[in-house]
Order: sequence, then C-alpha cells, then structure tokens
Amino acid sequence: PVRFDPEEHGQAAFDDPLVVIDPTDPERNVAAVLSAANLARVQHFARELLADPREELFEPASPEPLTPAGVRDGFEWRGTTPVAVRFEAPDVVEDQLWPQLDRSEAGIADELDRRGFDVFRSDAFAEDEGGENDAGDADGDAVLLFELAVAERPRVERHDGPPVGVREHAERFYEAYADDQSSFGPFVDGDRYVVEREREYATATEFLDSDAIFDVALGAHVETALEDSYDLLVGDDVATLADTFSAELARFLDPSVRGP
Repeated sequence: PVRFDPEEHGQAAFDDPLVVIDPTDPERNVAAVLSAANLARVQHFARELLADPREELFEPASPEPLTPAGVRDGFEWRGTTPVAVRFEAPDVVEDQLWPQLDRSEAGIADELDRRGFDVFRSDAFAEDEGGENDAGDADGDAVLLFELAVAERPRVERHDGPPVGVREHAERFYEAYADDQSSFGPFVDGDRYVVEREREYATATEFLDSDAIFDVALGAHVETALEDSYDLLVGDDVATLADTFSAELARFLDPSVRGP
C-alpha cells in the first residue's frame, strides 16, 4: 500500500490501498474509506496531469443518459445477462452507505462466481431522498447490478472424490453416496470416485431469490434492508432502472477510467 505518516508515529499495520496515519491517533488510517479503484484513478490522472497539464482533467464526465430501450440494446449487443437487486437504500449517511454497498456487491459477486455464473462486471447505484443519485443521505432506491457471462448452469454438477487408493478418505466418500438416491454414482473416473448430483441453484436468479443470498458477506444495513424486501430484475427488466439510473447505466455500458 501507499503509506504516509507525517508524524512518523504510526503504531498499527493496515491492508488498505492508501494509508495516511492520523496525526493525532497513531492507530487510525484516515484514508481507510478510499477504495483501490479510486486510488488507481488518482494515480492515472496524476500521470496524465504531469504529462500534459490541462483543465479537462478536472471536469466531470457527463455521459448521455440512456433510455430503457438503449439499456436493452446495450446488453443485447454485449450478449450478457444483467441481473439487478433493487431495494430501499438504508437511511444512513453517504460515508456509511457506500462502503456497505461495495461490500455487498463484492460478496454477492464472489458467490455468483463461486457457483459458476461468471460475473463479467458489477456495480452499485443509489439515489438520495430528493431523487438525485449518488449524493447526500440515501432514502430512495439502491441497486446492486451484476452482468453475467453465464446465467444458467446444467441442473447436474460433478463432484470429484478422493483417489480410490487413499483408503480412509475413499471409503468415507463412497459410503456417503452409495445409497444416496438423489445422486448418480459413485463411479470411477481415472483413479478417483466421482458422483454427479443435482446442482443447488441452476440459475443465478434461483440463488439471488433464495435465503442463500444472506450467507454472503453483506453490509450490515444493506442486509437489514434486503431482509425487509427486495426486487429481482433479470434481462430486459433491468432496463426499467433507466427511469432512475440512466446516467449510471450509461457509464456501466460504456466505462472509462473516470469510473462512476
């Protein structure tokens, strides 16, 4: 990590991408909220500024907002499946909301990947009470968006056991599945026992619409909001988010170094 300790009195180690030791508290990193992506953006634009100083580097990007039809066309061209979890944003200040949205987005994306649904990219959006996105205390909708390269897996999955020659583990595996009517096998493939069994969730939608979503790492307030209620939007239905998040969806479908 990049580390600054002006008083040279830091007493703790941090895994954050940027570490700035609080001059009055040697065990506090005042830059802990900064994400690795935003630090990388600062580094990128610092290089750009040094190489070619110009005002436009300080001007915010303003993408052309997308209509629902534009969102549908964008994902259709990409050949991916968008899935969005929409819920009422927790009523907390922005500095608390965004780390929790980021944590929840990452937790769900990791689990989707682990289950073989191959998250191509993901993002989080939120609107404030006044309807202006990404500012102030949130009291409108929040969205966790996942673009999937694989949205559906075969109903059956393969489960490899230990090598048959490893007696203790092999016998335990064989006995566990020998009388299991819900699986196929055990059989021998190469030198291992193998069974084929029904996949717990064959589609990403099944997983996201189940209680298993609460087994992943979620922000505390986000988890509470999801427990209250959430809507699951899949495929073309994601385009309805353009009514509220047209600029965010435009940036998602045409990303740049500037980010959100």
